[in-house]
Amino acid sequence: MQRFSSFSASGLRHSAFFRLATWLLCLGMLWPTFASAQTSTLCPTLSATVAYGGSVSINATACHAGFGLGNIATQAIHGTGSVGPFGPTQFINYAHNGTSGTTDSFVVRDGNAPPNNLILVNITITPPTSAIVVSPANLPALTAGTPFSQTLTSTGGAAPYAYSLSTGTLPVGLTLSSAGVLSGTPTQRGGYTFSVRSQDNIGDFVIKGYTGTVLNPSLALVPASATAIQGAPFSQALATAGGVAPHTYLLETGTFPAGISISSAGVVSGTTAAAPGNYPVTLRVTDASTGPGSYFELEPFTLTVSPPPSVSIAVAPASVSEDGAT
Repeated sequence: MQRFSSFSASGLRHSAFFRLATWLLCLGMLWPTFASAQTSTLCPTLSATVAYGGSVSINATACHAGFGLGNIATQAIHGTGSVGPFGPTQFINYAHNGTSGTTDSFVVRDGNAPPNNLILVNITITPPTSAIVVSPANLPALTAGTPFSQTLTSTGGAAPYAYSLSTGTLPVGLTLSSAGVLSGTPTQRGGYTFSVRSQDNIGDFVIKGYTGTVLNPSLALVPASATAIQGAPFSQALATAGGVAPHTYLLETGTFPAGISISSAGVVSGTTAAAPGNYPVTLRVTDASTGPGSYFELEPFTLTVSPPPSVSIAVAPASVSEDGAT
């Protein structure tokens, strides 16, 4: 009987202790959401990395005061957080949903009375193993002054893909859109090196490098010949196909007939009394592209001087009769 009485008193003491522990645990679990900003003093933050679509368990034994962890205060967005069973070792678990996200977070109550009882769990989600391949392998030829457009495409990941310049510099005059359209008119001759980042819809990415040369343009003078009338004012504006405008013009070899000259803008003009005939010259045509030095081509041009047209009047018949009189 005495032993029974001693056991009862001890049982009462233990019962009171566990009732207090249970009350504290329930209070921590039922604390309203406005306490969500109160960081746990035991484990302010936990971090873990999980494979895409996988799960991870975080040892949180040291994150409670001996009575076990509470429940989830704020659930994760891209997966599910949960609290493992209480025991000598207790875990906080996270399972990724396998559809989105590269990072996630959720909040767990540490089992103590609020405030200062919330544990923030930060999750890093590694992208799935994916060999993204960017096409084309090499860019088509680029020529200074010639419009260019190339759409980059990717395979091996989760579409859609976003493109951005990773390193280097695009050829001057070109731009890269987030949709992977590389376009514009290159204006600088010479080599280029740059790399593009292609990132898929779930965060996986690859860096694709491009190296090449912006080629020299090919220039063509328009027109390549003209005719001036002897003694009459003359003007002919020249144009150039190819290269980067504006173009400049200079007489390189040969001689225009006296009174005729060419401006740097390519206007051949003047009045000449030179003898009729052909006057071939060579013009230096320089475009506005940048790069090593300046780029020019020598273009043939021929000015023909023609005599004024001869005018004659012929009347036929030489006479007519009116009312019988000549």
